[in-house]
Amino acid sequence: MQGRLLHHSCWSKPNNVRSLPDALVTITELDGTGLLHGNVTIETLHDDVLLAIFASCEDPNDEIDAWHTLVHVCQRWRCLVFASPGHLNLQLQCTIETPVKEMLDIWPPLPIVITDVSDSMSGVDNIIAALEQHDRVREIRLDDSQDWKIDTFLPAMLEPFPVLESIILGASDHDSEMAVIPDSFLDGSAPQLQWLTLCAIPFPTLPSFLSSTKNLVELELSSIPRSGYISPEVMVTCLSAMPRLRSFRLDFHSSRSFPNDESRPRPLLARSTLPALCDMFFTGVCEYFEEFIARIDVPVIRRLEITFFHRYFYHFSELSRFIDHAAIFKSPTDACIRLLSGVADVTLSPLSETYRDVTLTLGISCNELDQQLRYITQLCSSTLLPFRKAKMLEIFCVYEMHKPHWEHPTEDLRWLDILQPFSTVERLYIAKSILTPVTYTLNMVAKRRITEVLPAIQELSIGEQFPLGSVLRAIEKSAPTRRLFTRLDGPNRWVAS
Repeated sequence: MQGRLLHHSCWSKPNNVRSLPDALVTITELDGTGLLHGNVTIETLHDDVLLAIFASCEDPNDEIDAWHTLVHVCQRWRCLVFASPGHLNLQLQCTIETPVKEMLDIWPPLPIVITDVSDSMSGVDNIIAALEQHDRVREIRLDDSQDWKIDTFLPAMLEPFPVLESIILGASDHDSEMAVIPDSFLDGSAPQLQWLTLCAIPFPTLPSFLSSTKNLVELELSSIPRSGYISPEVMVTCLSAMPRLRSFRLDFHSSRSFPNDESRPRPLLARSTLPALCDMFFTGVCEYFEEFIARIDVPVIRRLEITFFHRYFYHFSELSRFIDHAAIFKSPTDACIRLLSGVADVTLSPLSETYRDVTLTLGISCNELDQQLRYITQLCSSTLLPFRKAKMLEIFCVYEMHKPHWEHPTEDLRWLDILQPFSTVERLYIAKSILTPVTYTLNMVAKRRITEVLPAIQELSIGEQFPLGSVLRAIEKSAPTRRLFTRLDGPNRWVAS
């Protein structure tokens, strides 16, 4: 059958699917000759047409076992569905509540998906029974599990899993004595694996295991403890053997996850190209990332998010080189500074529609506002990011910054250092929580006639509420020198005259 089914008026997942054999369905088929219309009963439909209807009604948000309804309609449908398990993506869902042994006796030998994201002590036998079907297991998700549960499941995961495509293993307590994945995990090989996520679980022989996962598309190693440390050079060696890898996340649990000699200089190895890597996420110390990125080329990178643990000073030489050579970060951008609980970061997003999904984010993991401001100041004062191409700047802050916290000479200079690199910014958005210090700084810029701070500003937005008192007066005083005039179409927006 050429073309595809474009319309089936009666087939819309009705509550009572058993009535469908007696229903009428209108099918519109587009082939080489044009549109064909006709009314037929479901009993007269060809098997291929029925399969196309079943497949077109597949909803990715449905339960994995939603196909059970189809096989209970009639004997013909049952035979048709079971004759095309791959076409209809038939799978068996196994959880702690699934009577697995009974289920295996009832249904054909379909691929198995195992899911347990609970901390319940019951139902463990059901998960183990499903894991023992190692030649049929396609997906394993044991996320946010207690350590004792991981230890209970691991002995059932030492056999080869020849059709396994996705696995997620995650511990719920990142600070406890953690379960350790043995070197015989999955018999040491997973040739069909495409998605691998490990969270807070040490895997000492992971590099050896990764050497067998050449089909990986997504690799996520989160909350890596000290006992799970992998050096930058070994990590690059592992990734270079994965030509299909599109997404990579490397998150260390804390700065204590690194050996004491992490900052010791090491000889650089030959650079490795990761040809398909689009998304990269990193959380750790600056020294590790500098050494890691010095060893790789990522020609199609589109999303880079980096969060460093707190340091009093950061070295950005390799990262600066990398960003400078990335063509996608050279176009005009939007910039966003965020001061949040536990993290402060700067994000650049190109304005071009061609690069709609491109983002570059650099952040620091830190709770103290003063340290967050110090980091943002250092970042904005460096030549690391292409700030001079930013057309819009947004500044958000979850902290209420009032006069006692910021009216200090060093604080004035800090905000000046933050704003000064944005020489091409035309639109500035200031969150309500930091109106006071930022507008005070703008007023000081006006008084001192500092022309290099926001020289291209055309529009100023100040949150969602009209500022009162000294804040409003500061804006009004700075408006003439910034070529701004009183509100255009709202009480919180100033635009160039």
